Amino acid sequence: ALAAPGAAASTPFTLCDAVRSADKGDVQEPLVLGRDGWIFRGTDLAPPYAVSDETVAALSRFSADLRSRGTTLAVLLLPPRGAVASDHVDVGDPLAASFDATQVRADYDAAVAALGRSGALVPNLLEAALADGSRDEYYFARDHHWRPEGARSAMRALATLATASGLSFTPSAWNNVGNSSRTYPGSFANRVERECGGARPPPEAFTVFESVPAGAPPGALLGDWPAPEVVLAGASHTNKGGDDQFNVAGWLREALGTDVLNVGVDAGGYRTGLMDWIDTEAARKQPPRLLAWEISGRVPQDMAEFSRQAIPALYGTCAVPLAQGSVDAAQGRVPALQVPPGTPSGGSYLVLDIAEPSVDQFNVAFELEGQPLDVYVLRRATRLPHSGRFFVEAPLSRAQLLAVNLVLGAGDTTGVEARLCSLPPDEVGVATLRNAP
Repeated sequence: ALAAPGAAASTPFTLCDAVRSADKGDVQEPLVLGRDGWIFRGTDLAPPYAVSDETVAALSRFSADLRSRGTTLAVLLLPPRGAVASDHVDVGDPLAASFDATQVRADYDAAVAALGRSGALVPNLLEAALADGSRDEYYFARDHHWRPEGARSAMRALATLATASGLSFTPSAWNNVGNSSRTYPGSFANRVERECGGARPPPEAFTVFESVPAGAPPGALLGDWPAPEVVLAGASHTNKGGDDQFNVAGWLREALGTDVLNVGVDAGGYRTGLMDWIDTEAARKQPPRLLAWEISGRVPQDMAEFSRQAIPALYGTCAVPLAQGSVDAAQGRVPALQVPPGTPSGGSYLVLDIAEPSVDQFNVAFELEGQPLDVYVLRRATRLPHSGRFFVEAPLSRAQLLAVNLVLGAGDTTGVEARLCSLPPDEVGVATLRNAP
């Protein structure tokens, strides 16, 4: 049996002005006291879930490139806490007076529908939570993460949609065993104690589950299990603590009846775990049948910018580059990489190998004939050591690419190997560009 949600707080507490005001503390947004000991962030109650055409286009291209490699992309857009736990929102509080659960739900539904137009599988996790009765146990009352119950609801919704789409996998049975419980202090409670003093909001209990194989896959020898055909990427919801505290991969294993590889990175945002996994030979040589991508919070507004790294990373470095250079950076500047005359910008991408792993940000400037300089800021999260390899696609344009300039941060001096590579001519964005009238 699952541990009691522990939403109700037996110890009374209040929220001081310091946490009820914006731009205070490390969360950078106000906290709002709800009913039954719940605490909400301002963004938990806010309605906007706009998905731009640019975001849909970028996701469509990424999804199509994955599909060409045999991988179906699924996007798991976590539902807003206020919409799931609307019964616990106190609209009598001035900070929550404008909250409209119906509108927030409608906006979430619209975001799911918009993302679904990309060709990715996008289950409606809010609809599932309202239908399966998990809404009161979906999220922690005093933390932004979902509970194991919420993760279970989401993974079942994903599995239902994946099965309906015709996906099938090498079968292997899994059981989820809950044999211990743990208390969770909650990020909001930590902030209240730190900034308000007085009574600390009490921790919440949850059951710790372990995902256990019920038997080896058919035909597998002892210890000879096939590589998982499902990959799960995301941040702390997917892999809290680096050990999947909420058993997300376990629930998906059980729901799909197959093994799952969890590559989520705690506190890595929506990018880090996915990018770290894409840039591996295993990902390129044995692409999974399903890639499930957890995105918490709002729909990223920089999806198009992110795709300029993710798409070339799918293809990796090239054996025969269009141009290459190996230099030692001095005083943060790298000599320009000269490009062969007549090289179109569209279909080209840069691969950079940086000798010093501590370098995690620098600018790449693409010089195109007759167009303004295109400056891209390359960043890698520092949550985990990165590979030192960076990818960035040149602007998707028919204009000639003249040169590529790199500028590192002030004081960074390191060796840089640069290769300019070509995307395959049938890559969806390149093909569309070349076939356009």
